[in-house]
Amino acid sequence: MDNGLLGVIATLAVAIGSGLTFIAYRHPREFEPFGFILAGLLICVETGILVWNVAVFHAWRSITEAKLIEPGKFDQLNAAIDLNYVSSWWLVVIIGIMAYLAFLGTLRFWLLKPKSDE
Repeated sequence: MDNGLLGVIATLAVAIGSGLTFIAYRHPREFEPFGFILAGLLICVETGILVWNVAVFHAWRSITEAKLIEPGKFDQLNAAIDLNYVSSWWLVVIIGIMAYLAFLGTLRFWLLKPKSDE
């Protein structure tokens, strides 16, 4: 990935994280359903990445087991397959984002005072 693009992604990630933190801090009750929606979307994205990588692996295995290409061209096949894999680091990043959302979801327990029954 290009360093310029990585810088843009990092800047956007910090801005989005700051906005989510502000919303969770200022409006903890209202953030809870929003956090669940975001977590659900992230779970869908993570599942999609996993399914994609499994499909690419099975395609590679099917091609190699069926001997559809010449043995000397396996390096080209591996290079083509590597281009289609989604990096496993994205799975780690998504898990980290979900952990941060869970932390933000607990802010309401820390910030809001319980109502007394007086």
